[in-house]
Amino acid sequence: MLGTQIRPFVFFSGQGELMGHVWSGTASESTPAFQINTLVHDHIEYVRLGPGFIAELSLQTAVSFNLAGEIQISLWNRNSHSLVNQNAAMVMNGLLRVDTSFVQSRVEFFASMEPKLDLESDIEFSSNIAVCLRLKQPSILFKHNIFKEERIPGNKHSLRKAKYRKFEIPGRTYNLNQKNNEMCNILMRKR
Repeated sequence: MLGTQIRPFVFFSGQGELMGHVWSGTASESTPAFQINTLVHDHIEYVRLGPGFIAELSLQTAVSFNLAGEIQISLWNRNSHSLVNQNAAMVMNGLLRVDTSFVQSRVEFFASMEPKLDLESDIEFSSNIAVCLRLKQPSILFKHNIFKEERIPGNKHSLRKAKYRKFEIPGRTYNLNQKNNEMCNILMRKR
């Protein structure tokens, strides 16, 4: 991630350790395997414009990422349910500013979103083994705000505008393959 090699994720090694998690109940709680908060961009630049003005450009982007998993196993009913979820958040803040002796102008924008991805599995191992995998992406809300401000130095004149936008990206369930669909149908009929 970001040019750094990450060690492999190990939830358990061997059946003994897995059964220890099952009997103690620690596997049924969401256990984080990987978490990171990182600053992706922190950039500032000054650009000379045609009439000789200086524009200040600034951009900061941060990302947060969490990978976690849980599993419930019932030896009595001979079935199990597991969930591996990947949550992320992205925030971007940018600024463009031009200051002159006769006008000060700035535009600032802010964007954020929190994408998620869930992998669920249901396993039935009573007589015939049936495995159902579901890969789902819940709906995502993308927020984008723009703020504009202009001032005239030495004057009370000030102009401020703001735009707030929200876009919903619909959720979806991914079709993995035909064999998986058949197994999911068998498990749904048993319930």
